[in-house]
Amino acid sequence: MTRPPVTSTSRFARRARGTPPARPEVRWGDEPVPIALPTTRAEEVVRLGELYRAACADLMLAEAHDLPRETVAYLHALVARAHNAVYRAQGFKITRWAAELFAAVPRRLRSDPTLRLSALVFYGCFALFGVLAAAAMLSKYYSALLLVSLAIVSLSNRGYRRWYRTPYPYVAVAVGALALLPHVLWESRVHFPFLGYLESKIDPHVDFGRVVLFLMSGIYYLPLSWLAWLLWRSRFSSRTRQPAASRVPLGALVLVCVLPAVITASFNLFARVHLTTHWAIPAWFALPVLMAVWLLPVIDDDFPWARLTSSLAIFWCVLIAAAIAYAVVLSGRGDPKYSLARQEMVKAIESRFAARFPSQELSWVGGSWPESGAVAFFGERHPRALPGLPDGSRAIVNPYPAWRERWGAILCYTADSYGREGSHNTPCEQETRDWLHARERAVDEETLTYRAEGWRYIRAQPKNITVFWIPPTRRP
Repeated sequence: MTRPPVTSTSRFARRARGTPPARPEVRWGDEPVPIALPTTRAEEVVRLGELYRAACADLMLAEAHDLPRETVAYLHALVARAHNAVYRAQGFKITRWAAELFAAVPRRLRSDPTLRLSALVFYGCFALFGVLAAAAMLSKYYSALLLVSLAIVSLSNRGYRRWYRTPYPYVAVAVGALALLPHVLWESRVHFPFLGYLESKIDPHVDFGRVVLFLMSGIYYLPLSWLAWLLWRSRFSSRTRQPAASRVPLGALVLVCVLPAVITASFNLFARVHLTTHWAIPAWFALPVLMAVWLLPVIDDDFPWARLTSSLAIFWCVLIAAAIAYAVVLSGRGDPKYSLARQEMVKAIESRFAARFPSQELSWVGGSWPESGAVAFFGERHPRALPGLPDGSRAIVNPYPAWRERWGAILCYTADSYGREGSHNTPCEQETRDWLHARERAVDEETLTYRAEGWRYIRAQPKNITVFWIPPTRRP
């Protein structure tokens, strides 16, 4: 329902408009309603302040619940009128405000370092968003879908679109682009290696069943969130629903929640990009927030917080006990996924290298990934990790020219069987032998055995890895 405009005939309002005072009344439609106004100027200012705060609260609720445009416009006008009345009552003139904004403020910005710092901090909030967006892209390119989703949401809402008339979004975009510029130049210099990786993830055909399975990942990848939500609604929620104000419109929150998954599935449908279900972890990042917003209307002032706290404590105790029991079962079965034993693998490699080549230093490790990275992480001297062969296409993205003059190793690990004893990565081993023969180098190959150690591994199974020792090339 749209309210008709309110016409105030208070003595202060008429004095502000330059008209003579009249009997105080408020018109609601065609019916005049007499009101009692304060008799002193101080009381009048207080009353206007109360009107201002109430109008702001009504405006916030109207925008949150997408009320008709006429209602929102009426509340905007009411807030503006109350705001202007309060400031006029306190002796604040619009001409003085304009002089401060357009004359005094620029002069102070030039002369006052504290004010310049304040302006820098104000714009720094938006610059920080650009920095965080660039950091997300540098950590994982998949973050681009999340940023695109946020951009679509900002364009879908009229209130958010108003920000594009200000410099703030463009400051964030400029800072983000500037932070990503060195990485883009590096990608260009090495001929965009991420494109090669993307091409390796193209499926031969579209599997509609897998698309449906991926879109449902928000349910089966977050079972604890759904369980907690259902328990909350059934045991702790109120019978009556009450409106809950939110600064984020519900439609925008739904879009943030579903757009990353929908865009990802669209890449599979139209470009056959392979879908991986564990992408549900970043794709449904906003789902818990949406579930919490759904709970707000059924939470009243008498909500049993004490009972909720005790229930959460019991829930977490059961969850931790179940996780411990699951880990004990995996350890007792000797599950290879539980006992990867990468630290023990590195110890076996370094011990064997020290026994074979005393007084030498292992400077680089290539071959299977992430096993070569594990040597760089757990190794005593942290040798350089190279993906694949040291002069292969993946390694030259970040080249290590000194590999020819230093001792190194190429690892071949059977990922499918988690390195079970007796397993061999035949393609990797044959590729390494061919690479050594092509460069007229001797093939020095060994298979090392190791197993996980420690009280957490009850029945750890032995594992093995094939190692090719690469001696340095003698200088002429």
